[in-house]
Amino acid sequence: MFIKESTETKTYIRKSKFGKLNNYERTKTLVHWKCDNCGIEFTKARNGVYDIAANTYCRDCISIYGKAKLAGQAGYQARATNHKKEKAGTLFKKEGYPEIRYGIDYPHRPGFGSIREHQYVMEMHLNRRLTKGEVVHHIDGNKRNNKLENLFLTTVAEHNKLRAESESIIFELVKKGIVIFNRETARYELANI
Repeated sequence: MFIKESTETKTYIRKSKFGKLNNYERTKTLVHWKCDNCGIEFTKARNGVYDIAANTYCRDCISIYGKAKLAGQAGYQARATNHKKEKAGTLFKKEGYPEIRYGIDYPHRPGFGSIREHQYVMEMHLNRRLTKGEVVHHIDGNKRNNKLENLFLTTVAEHNKLRAESESIIFELVKKGIVIFNRETARYELANI
């Protein structure tokens, strides 16, 4: 927090190239601050333009916590107050998976953010966060059908195997004429038999 601005003048002695001693003065502008984390007052020499409203931290707090973490705490508190103002609901990202917003009361992830709906359903069912390498597979292939009976928890390798097997089944159905490839929509469709 900004407190005040003051000036400090110091006198220095400098030897000229001819060996004569000369006195000269240097004036610095000092800015007095109060640490937003611990409350200690400190000063810094003014170096250009500064933002009076910005959060400021003393050297000890920055070395202990780090600037990013201190700024993150301030941002986290701001998000906590603004989160109630946000609209709840489902988001749809580029991949087509529905995402839901979660808040501070969600037990398996810290803070605020959004999570894919099928991952949310599985985490609530398991009562834990998904671990690295776990994937939730849609049995019917519909990204928007996130009922628990349509979801299957698997590993990345097993999920890739399931995808490859389903592709090979589609290719067999194309050979038999049950499924056709529509070039206009670039999709596989059931043939009209």
